[in-house]
Amino acid sequence: MVAHSRLHLVTDGIDVTDLAAAIAEREAIGYRLDTIMPADDPVHAWMSDGSGATIELHAPPRGPREASNDDSRLVVRRGEEGGTGDGRAGMAYRDLVPGRFGGKVIASHISIESGGPTADYPHHHEIDFQAIVCVAGWVDVVYEDQGPPFRMVPGDCVVQPPTIGHRVLASSAGLAVLEVASPSSHPTHRRHDLTLPTGRVIPDRDFVGQRFVRHIAADSDWVPMTDAGCEQQSTGIGAATGGAGDVNFIRIGRGSAAPLAMTYRASAGVLLVQAGEVSIDVDGRTATLETDDSVSTSEPDAAIITGIAESSEVVLVSVR
Repeated sequence: MVAHSRLHLVTDGIDVTDLAAAIAEREAIGYRLDTIMPADDPVHAWMSDGSGATIELHAPPRGPREASNDDSRLVVRRGEEGGTGDGRAGMAYRDLVPGRFGGKVIASHISIESGGPTADYPHHHEIDFQAIVCVAGWVDVVYEDQGPPFRMVPGDCVVQPPTIGHRVLASSAGLAVLEVASPSSHPTHRRHDLTLPTGRVIPDRDFVGQRFVRHIAADSDWVPMTDAGCEQQSTGIGAATGGAGDVNFIRIGRGSAAPLAMTYRASAGVLLVQAGEVSIDVDGRTATLETDDSVSTSEPDAAIITGIAESSEVVLVSVR
């Protein structure tokens, strides 16, 4: 559970029909945004005016949350399947796990259609685990005490430890990332007192028991796995998060197989096909996935991925 939370969601406050417009109206008269949630479809916001006055804004969801039509053992998303909602900072979120596995995990395909600077600000999330994988395009980001801004390209990923301040600076047109976080609904706190970059580099800084990790695909070796037809790029995220979650990249040859979960006793797993074609089996249920398809399961320790194409690449995110 999120042990560092000091936010208490209440039912009173000001009801509004358009949260973004209501925030803009109050910013025009001197209020500032402090907290918003959830990131993929914000409906709650907390604001203050710097003198101790605070307000809470509540808006209805823009539409009913899509229910999963699949058994939670195997939730498949095809390419662009599923509606896209306007999330925080102008980012479009496509939900990959409609049922959220009882609030355990949210997996989103996040995109920015137009390139250039983003409307983001220094902030942090109250989470137990959160990983970002660049899928298409590029994105410039900066993290608290982790040095100057850097660019992520396809195959790169980061783990965002609880409370680490960060900011999305700019992106290419058509940016796409995979974001997996636990729990599914969590607050985003704006950091008005934080300037990024901080000018410090503290790679081993502890953030609520976790460390920041940046995985650079171009600098990482592919290592053979037990199955002769599989290779793996490990990210070190499992160790850095104390087993809260992990991210692994796998190449799978035709007929070769690999486990979905790389974290022991994972309670949820998300797979995205980056290239090729694979099948995934969970307790006798099998799905065939092609490039850009994804699958999520609440039984990752029982899931097996098998290569169908001559060579396929997948990214696996497992959450404890």
